Amino acid sequence: QKSRYGAIFVDNVCKITPNGTSDNLTIYGHNMIDRSMFTELLEYKKLNYYKNHPLINFDTIYAKGVYKVFAVIVTNANKSEDDGFVFNYRQNSFSSEMGFLTFIENLKVRSVINTNVDVEYGDKLITLSTCSYEFKDARTVVFARRIRSGEAGFIDTSKAKVNKTPLYPQAYYDKHGGKKPKVKINVQTKEQQEEKVPSIEGGEV
Repeated sequence: QKSRYGAIFVDNVCKITPNGTSDNLTIYGHNMIDRSMFTELLEYKKLNYYKNHPLINFDTIYAKGVYKVFAVIVTNANKSEDDGFVFNYRQNSFSSEMGFLTFIENLKVRSVINTNVDVEYGDKLITLSTCSYEFKDARTVVFARRIRSGEAGFIDTSKAKVNKTPLYPQAYYDKHGGKKPKVKINVQTKEQQEEKVPSIEGGEV
């Protein structure tokens, strides 16, 4: 059935099969004036809204799933809005634990909410993306990870708080003022944590 709103759809590089899904499923939807489609995602930038909606249900034709929201970012779609850089939040697979953890840390430094939700290598992710208007081609993106087998479907949101210095694209600061924070990415694999190996610095972002 045709609709002027378009459709909510999964990125074409993602896979949904009887045997499982991509590591990270990116799902897009318009931000409509009548608050249909994915407009509600914008509310996740508010701490109280996150605390009242920390879980997302996402079912495929093959399996049902409940996901814990762990990050909410504002990012750019065009290189011109961040000094020639676009953060690849749509990465659908990860070839190593280090690559996955680096991706997660990049989300956390950008997240407007510090949710205190843990994310481990092997977790299945969903990424919900919609347009927003902090600057010309801004995107608000919500990230959640699937509840693990045997894990309680409950989140203690009492420790969640606003991130006072999230990393935004340069276009955000150009329009709203302020200055980019200097951020370093430090990651450790589970093996390194057990062996008490110093964390690996991924450099400034």
